[in-house]
Amino acid sequence: MYNFLMRKSFWKRVALPVLALAAAWPAAALAGDADWVELNHWQGNGIRQTQPFWLLGDSWVLKYQHSDGMSVDLYNLNGEKVGPVMESTGGTSGTAFRKGQGAHFLRVSGAGTWNVVSQVFVSPADKWQLSQLTGELKPPLKRLAVWTGETGQEFYEPDLPSGPWRLVFTLEGAGAAEAVLKDAAGQVVFGTILREPGTAEGWGYKPGRYGLKVHAENAAWKVELFGE
Repeated sequence: MYNFLMRKSFWKRVALPVLALAAAWPAAALAGDADWVELNHWQGNGIRQTQPFWLLGDSWVLKYQHSDGMSVDLYNLNGEKVGPVMESTGGTSGTAFRKGQGAHFLRVSGAGTWNVVSQVFVSPADKWQLSQLTGELKPPLKRLAVWTGETGQEFYEPDLPSGPWRLVFTLEGAGAAEAVLKDAAGQVVFGTILREPGTAEGWGYKPGRYGLKVHAENAAWKVELFGE
């Protein structure tokens, strides 16, 4: 089943320049009135783009675990790559310390399963400001499209709106299903495999025509698109 609704939407992007990256423990950690605040927690497999988040304060950190290699890159909300956050092979865990400010998202790519947590080091005053800025990055989204299917392979070419938009992939029973979303340049924006009932989500920020391929084996699935 295919039901695609479309409307033009312009989302005001908020992004500030990112400062130079550094891998050392931040000197601000010695300040007694500041603390680490968790921004978000993501887990899954394959390739995902995260929802937008604010970096505020002197430093931020990414804690990661993975089963078979992964990389994480930082992007601004125009979809422009700011730089790498971490890259690692094999199965391991670690922590990457960085500096930067503004509104961003992460692109996580892993050969196996992965788990990442982002935290920012802020003062009590900055905590309040961070909560306000984070709220501005959560505009109300409505469902724009839904695709459903079962065993076999399906391919769609939706015209997606300006971001942010959210893609939710659901496996509704036993079996396995894989969903891959590519932009017009062929870059994978979302790619994951579900082998048990559940959902996986990813975010997008650029408008245009995309290619969505879903392959399922003895499984019922659903893909939903949410946007402004």
